[in-house]
Amino acid sequence: MSTTNPNSRKDVRNAITATARRFAGLHAQWSGRPDLADLAQRTQAALTAATASLSGSKPTDVIREAQQTAGELLAELELALTKPAEPVKAQRTRAPRGDAKPPEIRELFRDDEAHLIVNWVLDAAAPRFVVLELAQEASQADIEHLVVKASRQWATEKKTALDFAGRKAAELKGVEYVEPVVAPPAKRVAKETRYLVYGDEKTVGVVMVTGADNRYDVVVKGEVVHTIKATRAYRIQRQEAIGEASKLELAA
Repeated sequence: MSTTNPNSRKDVRNAITATARRFAGLHAQWSGRPDLADLAQRTQAALTAATASLSGSKPTDVIREAQQTAGELLAELELALTKPAEPVKAQRTRAPRGDAKPPEIRELFRDDEAHLIVNWVLDAAAPRFVVLELAQEASQADIEHLVVKASRQWATEKKTALDFAGRKAAELKGVEYVEPVVAPPAKRVAKETRYLVYGDEKTVGVVMVTGADNRYDVVVKGEVVHTIKATRAYRIQRQEAIGEASKLELAA
């Protein structure tokens, strides 16, 4: 279904009202379709934004674009209602666990002179890092100098165990411990692309920034004064940013 592109402010207002009535008339249909819940919510949000844009002194172009967004989403919802509902996916059930596997042990550090090792014990029940001093006689037992539980912060916990082992090895050998020099990781700079979507950056404008952090920047005389994060509902967020820029233009 095609969407209209009304010309005057009155036409836009009437189009928003008509779109809202169509959406309300479909309530009985989409409310019983869980598979269309997200689309219905986005349509409702677009209608709310379009209705809100009528208040105040926002430009007709801004209101028209908000109406068009709501109309396109409603058309998408109407089309989806003509198709059968998607079947609900069955939840997967876990197969019964068999006998527990023996823990895997990975050696991370060894100092044969100090008879010291660091093991990473990959045990499903209790994963851990263990600093061991190996016994020199068969009748003696190994000495556990440190046990660090491995959690989601395992990288930090691994570093703790290795730092301790380095110091302990130096102590056992009777030498001074020298802190290892670790080069800082290179910073990755995400490339950003900027598009002017409204106004003029030298006065008042809205710039869409795409990259690691998609957003709309409201710019006044080259400086960002307001930022709106861009999500899947980017059209609504663009209208919000343009609305903020319009207010600043009127206040100037």
